[in-house]
Formats: sequence, structure tokens, C-alpha cells
Amino acid sequence: ATTTTTTTTTTTASTTTTTTTTTTTTTTITTTTTTTTFFENVRIKITARNSKNNDPVKDVLATVSLILDGQPVWSEQVGLSSKGTAFITVPANGLYLIELQEPGFFNASGTVVVSCTSSNCPTEIRIIMSPILSPGQTGIIMTWNAQPQDIDIYVMAIKKSDNSLCLTSYENTNSCPAITQDRDNAKGGNNGPETLTLLDKAVNSQYTYLVAIVDFDFEDDTNNGVDFINSGATLTVTNELQTATAEMEATSIDVASAYYLFGCVDVQTDGSFILTAAPTGVFFNGNVNSEWLAMKTAYC
Repeated sequence: ATTTTTTTTTTTASTTTTTTTTTTTTTTITTTTTTTTFFENVRIKITARNSKNNDPVKDVLATVSLILDGQPVWSEQVGLSSKGTAFITVPANGLYLIELQEPGFFNASGTVVVSCTSSNCPTEIRIIMSPILSPGQTGIIMTWNAQPQDIDIYVMAIKKSDNSLCLTSYENTNSCPAITQDRDNAKGGNNGPETLTLLDKAVNSQYTYLVAIVDFDFEDDTNNGVDFINSGATLTVTNELQTATAEMEATSIDVASAYYLFGCVDVQTDGSFILTAAPTGVFFNGNVNSEWLAMKTAYC
């Protein structure tokens, strides 16, 4: 007999289930914007005038920039009208730079501070533009505020070779070599500048030009020269190569020494120039030739 033995093996399959849980974290960033509303209708009125005749300079392109820490933080352009004016709305108080461009004129600029405390607040600036001069010529321009009525410019030419003197002023407009006074103004600074032109670099380079101003009515002034000191008088020297400026800065004045010295202009043989500004508050007696020479020795 055959005996058959059957062995049964049972295999159990074990299934392991792994569950992975993913946690997603969502971060929500909330930005809060605070908007400060400036006063309504705060505008700068820009006026451009011709240095030769005080006529309006029309169709000028003006670039207006708000300056903060020496850098523009806002800028906009506006065209001036046929009357040489334009209004532009500005976004904040502060220092604004106005730059003007017009074919046939040297570029010109000025700054003005807007400090409004209410809406409908106007701020005005007048900028004098010099027509482009012939090569080798240099313009001398003096501007001031509304008061006093009559500030006069005096330019003393001192020859470098022998210290001989020749004075150009409203009384003597074109008697000195290669210089002429183009415009006198006795009706306040709002009526325009006083201007002179150095006509020939070859001749002008032989001289040092001292530039001074005086309040014509100072002796009749009842406020001891306060209007003159606060006049905002500014000297601009300009030609096709460069432009330089100097501003009047003083705290007191004496009738015996009423001429304020801006400084000295030296034209170079290539047509460029050096404007050497005098220190703050230098006055002298411009009626005495020796004092002009003393100013040249001290400050030029």
C-alpha cells in the first residue's frame, strides 16, 4: 500500500499602509497704505523773461522737480504760454527746481520753496533767460526782487598789464573796450534785470572785471538798507561754454561804503571765464578808484 502524505502550507500576506500627512502653512501679509492728501490747487507760477529787453520768452519748456536730499523725487513738464507764463500744480511742500529750455536762449534755471498751509496757495518764480550770444561773448546779468526800486550794477575793468581802470554803468554804458551795458532798470526787480555784455574774448581776457551793485536811493532809505540786504540780488555770468552765479549775502550796511562786491570775472583766451565770488558781506566805497584796486588785490 502506498501512503501519500499531503502537507498544506498557508502563507499569510501582511499589507502595511503608510499614511503621509502634508501640512500646508499659508501666511497672509497685509499691507497698509497711508495716503496723505496735500492741499488742493497748490501751484507754482513760472514766468520767463528776456534778459535783453524784459520781454516774455514764449513757448518755453519747463521741467519742474521736487528736490529731497539733493535728488529729484517728483518731476513734471509744462509749456509756457505766448505770454511767457505757466501754472503747474505740485504735490507737496518743499524745494522745487525749475529748468527752462528754449531754442535761441541759453538754458536757465531757478529754485523756489513751496510752504503752503492751505488750499489755493500760489508761489511765483521769475527766471531770466539770456539770448544765445556770439562765440567769444559773455553776458553779465543782475536780478533782484521787487524792492528796492533801483539797484544799479557797476563793472570796473582793471587792465592786467598796468592796473588802469574803466567803469561801465548806467552813466557810462559803452565807453570801455569790448563791454557794453545793454539794459538799466529803475522800476524794481519785477521789471527785469540789468545786463551787460563782454563783446570780445581777445580783448576781455586782458582785463579783470569787478562786479558790484548799489541801491541808488540808499541815502533816502528809511530802513537802513534792509530792502537792499533782503533784495535777493543775484549775479549770473553766462556764455556758450558755461554759466555761474553768485548771490548777495549781507547782514548790515553803512552809507559810506554802500557798494556790495559780488566778485571778479576773468575771461580766458579760449572764451571760458572764472567767476571768483567775494566773501559774504563785502562792501566798499565805489566812488573811490583806489578802493576798486584794493578789492582786486584782496579778492581777485
